[in-house]
Amino acid sequence: MNKIDIAREYVSKYLKIARENNISFSKTQIARNMFEENPSIFSSTEDARGQIRKALGVSGIYHRKHVIHYSLEDKIILTGEQFKEVNTEPFIMPEGYNKTLWIADLHSKFMDKRAFEIAVNKGIDAKCNSIIILGDLIDFYEHSKFDKNPLTIARFEDEREWAQDILQLLQETFGYVVFKKGNHDMRRELHVQRLASKMPGLIGLTNLDDFLFFEGSNV
Repeated sequence: MNKIDIAREYVSKYLKIARENNISFSKTQIARNMFEENPSIFSSTEDARGQIRKALGVSGIYHRKHVIHYSLEDKIILTGEQFKEVNTEPFIMPEGYNKTLWIADLHSKFMDKRAFEIAVNKGIDAKCNSIIILGDLIDFYEHSKFDKNPLTIARFEDEREWAQDILQLLQETFGYVVFKKGNHDMRRELHVQRLASKMPGLIGLTNLDDFLFFEGSNV
């Protein structure tokens, strides 16, 4: 099988996954997987991406003979990440939770324990009956884009348990916890989405609720 035939096969495969799961894949995502799975055929991700562009008919008249006539809907699916409409409805605290402690940016194992202790004690002294976490409870250091220290990665092996313990502690202390995801909290979701492009069975498992929340949680 030559390069263009492989590109057609991969495009068809990911279009099928995208339609079945109401998601989309960029040409670069597909090309990256195509290169990693066929390193003896493609010289680089860019080489693989070029073949996908030829198959889609977006790389010049010379390559029209290779083109499969995909629908407009299919081509839109392959333009990149699909964003769902953002819910702009304001979040309203339930009645009775009238004194709230606000914290942010704990970043898991990077957390300043003394600062966290001071903040929680301030909330207790003020008789707060609720707490809002304004993002980045977790760090997901392992999934960051920059170069990572293997020794630091090892410290984060039990990050899930750490986060569950912190959420349970805050719930027991203040009664009601609101957790607003930050960009670090979404790292795992994006990481699983990238894996799902190769392993479709993972699609739908990106939600932090399943990863963090514990039995009896009302976070």
